[in-house]
Amino acid sequence: DDPRVARAAMGTERLVTWSRCATARDAVARLRGRGDLVVALETGAEHPEISAFEPRFPCALLVGNERFGLSPSVVAEADGRVRIPTYGAKASLNAVAALAIALHELRRRYEAARA
Repeated sequence: DDPRVARAAMGTERLVTWSRCATARDAVARLRGRGDLVVALETGAEHPEISAFEPRFPCALLVGNERFGLSPSVVAEADGRVRIPTYGAKASLNAVAALAIALHELRRRYEAARA
């Protein structure tokens, strides 16, 4: 019953199971406790492109904010790290845009695994 969630979700919070954790590390611990794969979306060229990543499901995706990203300690807790390839001088995307791209790719993989 969080009015900010209700305002942003526009009613879908009643249709999707969700929960809140005090910290990102608490969320990672909860997800791993359930057996979920936890993947951090990062910008570094040393991480594989998301299109080359072989997820298993259920899969949780960690996304940081545009300014600071994910903390190094949270990234270290993840089972894997992936990136969205970019071109030009900037290596990062808006967090919502990056999340949309990554979720599209994961959904495509999920559908393919079910076929």
